[in-house]
Amino acid sequence: MSRAWFLAGLMLTVSTSAFGNSLDLSFNDNVARVAGAFSLSKDLELQASWLHNQDAGDVAAIGLFQVGFASSGNQPIEAGLGAKLAFTDAENRVGGGSGSSIAIGAFGRWKIPGADRVALGGDLYIAPGVLSFSDQDGYKEASVYVSYDVLKSAWIYLGYRYLKVGYEDSPNVEFDDQFNIGLRLNF
Repeated sequence: MSRAWFLAGLMLTVSTSAFGNSLDLSFNDNVARVAGAFSLSKDLELQASWLHNQDAGDVAAIGLFQVGFASSGNQPIEAGLGAKLAFTDAENRVGGGSGSSIAIGAFGRWKIPGADRVALGGDLYIAPGVLSFSDQDGYKEASVYVSYDVLKSAWIYLGYRYLKVGYEDSPNVEFDDQFNIGLRLNF
């Protein structure tokens, strides 16, 4: 748990000192997530996030991604490819554990042509057991969403997130497997 709190504090420190590019907040009945993305250069981005599940525990992550456009045209796909270090803490759950993984992944967002201000997006991150440490034995995270640009620099979205972590000698823990609503602010 102390690692998750440390990383959450680090994320807040980085976000206030770097004047980051975006802040993302999402939630559902049992889960809340806050994330920030910070531009390090034209095509390199640092991301940090913290997810809290009332029943399962916490997941904190920090990652580095190559970002840019994955297509051309009037409505190109904004995308990123990279890796993140995810710390999990399911100690409060019976049979849970804690650990970390290096998850490889990608994300993208596409504004639908002819659909004023509507976009589709998602991400996928996977770490097999060989890239997992301590009690952790694998990490899977995926999400999809539909967003609406309320302002040029802010959008709201409805999405679905799946986050499951394997632990050695313990059952897998689902930190999230539900729909959520969210808000993203770009700076």
